[in-house]
Amino acid sequence: MHMEKHQTNTPNRIILLDRHMLSEGNLTGDNRNDPDIGGTELGRKQVIAEADFLMNELFPREGITEMPQIWAGGYKRVMEGLDLKLQRMHEINPDFVDFKQIIYSDDMLTERNFGDLAYVEHLLESVFKDDPIAQKSIMADLAKGKAVYEGVPHSARPAHGESHKDMGVYARLWGESVARDMRAGSNVHWVNGHGDVDKGIISKLFHWHDQDIWDRIPPIGNCDVIMIKGEDAGIEGKADWSIQKVYDGEKMKSCFEMPIYRTKPQRIGDFPFAQAPEL
Repeated sequence: MHMEKHQTNTPNRIILLDRHMLSEGNLTGDNRNDPDIGGTELGRKQVIAEADFLMNELFPREGITEMPQIWAGGYKRVMEGLDLKLQRMHEINPDFVDFKQIIYSDDMLTERNFGDLAYVEHLLESVFKDDPIAQKSIMADLAKGKAVYEGVPHSARPAHGESHKDMGVYARLWGESVARDMRAGSNVHWVNGHGDVDKGIISKLFHWHDQDIWDRIPPIGNCDVIMIKGEDAGIEGKADWSIQKVYDGEKMKSCFEMPIYRTKPQRIGDFPFAQAPEL
């Protein structure tokens, strides 16, 4: 397939959220905070299939004729997968990928820190394997922290970790950079990162601030592609933005038939404690 390289002619502002490939940490559930965990063989197959989808289906469908502005978290499983994707995209169309293009690596896009929850099994089985007193103390602290965390899951942090609210704050800070670049004329952004980061971005872009919003946003699988589109001059405008999952990375198939969701900010009358005035 050949696509001429010139300024994208898409009329929309587009943000593509792309979770990293299947990693060793996904398989074991351990050390989820470790930045040096790499991908699996299946993960690499997922990456190649995703690159094919982007080049052969999504980009032509949306009129994207040059490489989007790329954002990425700096963890190995993200960068390793992104490198494979770019290599595959270059194989499909050598003129599409400019390897001199700057990739914006942003701390705001790195994995959510799960604190002690990510390492407790490792600590119990290795560092404190022969220390029952320390093991008992760890389990007691974990139980207390888990109770608080489950009581207010949106804003409470697991021990030494980050809350959903923290991820939303990071997403908003990152969004300020994207808004600036959109005002400067960069229409299409491609974000390579992590599932909880993507949820933070979605909740902030769509003004979804309910305490249980994390559970109501569908799970984001490895190599899933979520497309956010709008027609205003920037992220903070009042136009009609939409969001759709367009690719299932784990099944390695497009899913344009999935519902497109649109939303607008809540009105006063939408809140349970407020009544809309009678007209």
